[in-house]
Amino acid sequence: MTTPASLAAPLMNDPSALDWLTADLPLAWIHESLAATGTESKRERRLPAHLAALLVIAMGVLRDRSLVDVANDLELARHGEGESPIASNAISGARKRLGEAPLEHLARRCAKEWAMPAAAAHAWRGLTLFGLDGSTLRVPDSDQNRALFGGHSAGASRGASGYPLVRIVVLMALRSHLLAGLAMGPYVGTSELSLTPSLTAQVPNQSLLVVDRNFLSARWLLHQARGGPERYWLLRAKSNTRWRVVRAFAPGDELVEMEVSSEARARPEFADDVARSRDPLPSPRLPRVDPADLPGRSGTLARA
Repeated sequence: MTTPASLAAPLMNDPSALDWLTADLPLAWIHESLAATGTESKRERRLPAHLAALLVIAMGVLRDRSLVDVANDLELARHGEGESPIASNAISGARKRLGEAPLEHLARRCAKEWAMPAAAAHAWRGLTLFGLDGSTLRVPDSDQNRALFGGHSAGASRGASGYPLVRIVVLMALRSHLLAGLAMGPYVGTSELSLTPSLTAQVPNQSLLVVDRNFLSARWLLHQARGGPERYWLLRAKSNTRWRVVRAFAPGDELVEMEVSSEARARPEFADDVARSRDPLPSPRLPRVDPADLPGRSGTLARA
């Protein structure tokens, strides 16, 4: 699949290069998303809804150019004889009418058509590989955004952060680096763990999900493992994690039990006092992983 970096230069000089959009992204998907969200253009416009959607995608590639330049240089706006190039207020109106719903619908369709098949095509020992991780994004500084998203403290003498922050968690097909899903929420009042349910539900059976140490939560890990057959996970254990060795398989490869907090045990999904961090596997599909074989710093890995 073509990358944005390789497209930026051709797009600036050759409007026909925009054909990449409809090659990898069929117009039928765009029209489908518009129909599903009730945002199709009701009358003939210079920048109808499906072209406005293409404009939003193209502006993500040509981030250093104005919207007016992108629309006119790529000939996205319809021109009648003697008409001048489309003005910025017409573009703003088209984007407002388009809204976010059809683009979200389109993003989910692309994830389904691209990321899931890519993961299946690059399986590892019969397992599709996915990664789940969180981050933050800055959004425009406005009173409305600060009230909705919040931000972190920059220190007692410096006040709030320079920009409001959005907390995001993404699900990625690891070998292709295609996003299979994304969840967003306010920086204040949400955590990465709280944003994951809609994403882990998309992880297929016969898969290995790689996460970071922040996901070392018995409730979360058991929910993932019990979501379907052969849904394994792999994470880097925290330095203060405590467990009891039940059985040693090989140097550095052990079956362990971890105590579950009283708060967690009160939840209905915990019928026992302990939860095994690695259940016995029904088949040798997930062999031992030696941390020394992985890039980066050494450490302890926990896996399903």
